[in-house]
Amino acid sequence: MTELPSGHRSFLVREICEPEENSLRVVIVETTTLPNPEPVSDLPLLARPVVILDETPSLELLWPDYVAYAVENESYAALSASASPVTPSLPMLRRCTESAYLDYLARATFASAVYPGPLTHWIVITLRHVVNVVSAEAPRLRWLTEPRAYPIC
Repeated sequence: MTELPSGHRSFLVREICEPEENSLRVVIVETTTLPNPEPVSDLPLLARPVVILDETPSLELLWPDYVAYAVENESYAALSASASPVTPSLPMLRRCTESAYLDYLARATFASAVYPGPLTHWIVITLRHVVNVVSAEAPRLRWLTEPRAYPIC
């Protein structure tokens, strides 16, 4: 799997689409906070805005085939107890072989370990969204280094 440079921990979803029938592409980008706090309108607070820098590379996750996916507002997401990070350098990508989402799909679809094969629930965690993907294959990962030059959907 692709390794992240150390220190990269906060991401936003930049794109979700199906570049081909029944394939799923999720592009996430690292965020940073501005160094100087700014006033928050109508509140007696200072905050450092979260921004995406133009030179920041994006990470593409591509599932060539998927069973289902769902996007949740991160404020309401409940992470499965069995979800574990794929690697310490990919903290935003989790994997589980048992979850409420897999249980739901077992009842709602005819997908199974026989067809299309053993299913894995992949969870992409970002600052504003949680993307749940169920697939028999792991996502293909690649860095997109040319800012804003990558949309294909």
